[in-house]
Amino acid sequence: MVKAFTRLSRCFDFKLVVCSVPVVLFQLPVLATQSVVLAWNPSSDPDVVAYRIYYGTESQNYVSQVTVGNTNQATISGLADGVTYYFAATSIDGAGDESPFSNEAVYTVPSAAATLTALQGSDGWFSFSVSGISGYQYVVQSSTDLINWVSVQTNTAPFTFTDTDAASLPQCFYRTLYLAQGATGLAGSGTINGSVTTTDGTTLSPGTNGVIGTLTINNDLTLGGGNLVFDVGNGSGNHDLVNVGGTLAMNSGTVIINVVGGSLNPGVYPLFHYTGGITGASANLGLVIPAGISATLIVDTPNHNLVLLVSMF
Repeated sequence: MVKAFTRLSRCFDFKLVVCSVPVVLFQLPVLATQSVVLAWNPSSDPDVVAYRIYYGTESQNYVSQVTVGNTNQATISGLADGVTYYFAATSIDGAGDESPFSNEAVYTVPSAAATLTALQGSDGWFSFSVSGISGYQYVVQSSTDLINWVSVQTNTAPFTFTDTDAASLPQCFYRTLYLAQGATGLAGSGTINGSVTTTDGTTLSPGTNGVIGTLTINNDLTLGGGNLVFDVGNGSGNHDLVNVGGTLAMNSGTVIINVVGGSLNPGVYPLFHYTGGITGASANLGLVIPAGISATLIVDTPNHNLVLLVSMF
């Protein structure tokens, strides 16, 4: 633990500029998640080789520190939602000597928890508004027993959710989860109001844990890498589907097929349906499918689909 008000530093004549010119911290305009970017005016002393950021949840009481090189900004991660943090910085010369603490910067991480407010709905319908951090995506989940939860919609706050089947259930519970910045994938059924781009290391998976589902993206979808996971079974409509309201761009990525029910009959299984057009080529996408199945990805232009064409099992 470091107490800022008791910290001493060694300053020599050649470092007077470092000691007399404070390091000024300010917050860059970034969307608050569980990290913050701090920036400072760099020291003019040529002997400075690094900076050290001290921080904690009490003013002038710093329990954590991060050392960075001779730069003018640092990202501090692992911050908790709704908690206020205090930051100060020092400069370090080649001998390891530190300057006094800079001014203290204060930052409160906004809470990403959404507030659900019930609204007046039509007969048999139940509606509520979802407020949280504007621009964040939240997943609405429902449950009839508080044990098994199903994702029913993904949307960008603030928005209103309406369950048109509420009257048919003896009871129903709702909750929201937010998709943190830097999340590595999208999964489940629901609607996303915005464009989506997949990249290496991410996963796009309509449906949930073997449950067939449809994921709707109201704008463009750019396949730029990562895994595209689909559950596919026999029977009409027995397959995951991604509806794209804009353009589907097939640049790269790997389609992974999980067969539901142990077998897959010859036929055409739509995986993506697009409204606004299609670019790239299906050959840009890899295909992983269980042994014994002969299949390929093709574009069904008349029906605006990217499909899995199975010839035999």
